Amino acid sequence: MRRLFILWVVVPCLSIVGLTLGASPEAVAPAAGANAAPGKPSQAPAPTPDGPPKLATAHAAVLAQWLRQHQGLRLLSTRDAPMDPKNIDYFRKQGGGPAYHPCYVVGDVNGDGQVDFAVLLFDVKAKAKKNPGAIAIFNGPFRLGLAKSPALFEHGYAIENWYLWCERKPKFTLYEGLAESGTYGWFTWKNGKYEHVWAEQPDEG
Repeated sequence: MRRLFILWVVVPCLSIVGLTLGASPEAVAPAAGANAAPGKPSQAPAPTPDGPPKLATAHAAVLAQWLRQHQGLRLLSTRDAPMDPKNIDYFRKQGGGPAYHPCYVVGDVNGDGQVDFAVLLFDVKAKAKKNPGAIAIFNGPFRLGLAKSPALFEHGYAIENWYLWCERKPKFTLYEGLAESGTYGWFTWKNGKYEHVWAEQPDEG
């Protein structure tokens, strides 16, 4: 059972989500307006992400190679389950910028100085089940043509209003959670592997 907690605090991310194919995550400039004063209207509202995220070239290649060995999985899309535009806009204003996508985060997740990435996935084989969501974190560096498995893979998540986001101060931290329910957790790197830490202890019974 997922844990419940209220979370509505997000600070700017490092090289956040939604990079276009061919882009280098290290070279992406901060999104315009990302540091605007709270409540200040932007020049034009960014469109709500439609479909799966567009990954950086190296990330897309690594993920595609791994997915070929796991035929039941694909990138989660905003078309797979409802994602409230108001929630997406909130995360965008908190640091995601116009390119924010709730299914893809880029940053130094394990703190080794290399750029990593995380994606939300859809388990096609579990489509009829209540929780067909999965998450994968791939540790950098990445080289085209070189296969790599995720450093973390978890499945069995509910996907309605499911988001990835991050904090970068005092250090980069990757989060996942259900925005409307307040259910969330974060990932820490310890003893050579990721640990999923929950905001509250699980309910028993």
